[in-house]
Amino acid sequence: MYDKYFSQEELTQLPIYTRAEEVEPQWQHLVAQVQALIDAGVAPDDAQAQALSQRWMAMVKRDTGGNPVLFAKLNTMHEQEPAVQERTGITPAMMAFILAASKAHQLSIYAKYLNENELAFMRANLGRRDAEWPPLIARVRTAIDNGCAPDSSEARELALAWFDLFRSFAGDDPATQQKIRQALQNEPALTESGF
Repeated sequence: MYDKYFSQEELTQLPIYTRAEEVEPQWQHLVAQVQALIDAGVAPDDAQAQALSQRWMAMVKRDTGGNPVLFAKLNTMHEQEPAVQERTGITPAMMAFILAASKAHQLSIYAKYLNENELAFMRANLGRRDAEWPPLIARVRTAIDNGCAPDSSEARELALAWFDLFRSFAGDDPATQQKIRQALQNEPALTESGF
């Protein structure tokens, strides 16, 4: 299955593949913990759910070597291959739960920086375009790795796409955008996944 989505060189850089014997039991344990919360009717904004979502994101980063290109491909493989979902136990519903818990965790941090109206806008919009981030981050990483000049048309196109996604949850007020940038600089938990 991995061969369908990754080159042989990429597979050597993918810890979830190269260290599967070590990594898979850890994932099985985490998946069981998340499923137990779902089965118990725990809400994604519960502290336990948020903590598990942070562990999940840290493990994804570890198991993709922090490489956004590999993450995007792994994400695509998981979304498009029901056999992978069945084997791992990571269903679309579980992924939705993890993303909702992660969003709740992020919102709890942003609440320290934003006023009530700004937070309400973010609450309504954060996560709506999450699926667009991994491929964009992968494109940016590839452009950097290929020596793309910051003033090139490709870099400008990527920057515009990035800012469009940022505005989708930050809004158009420059003061609010600055508060969010400040939060991103001050709060490692907002950027620890690396994606």
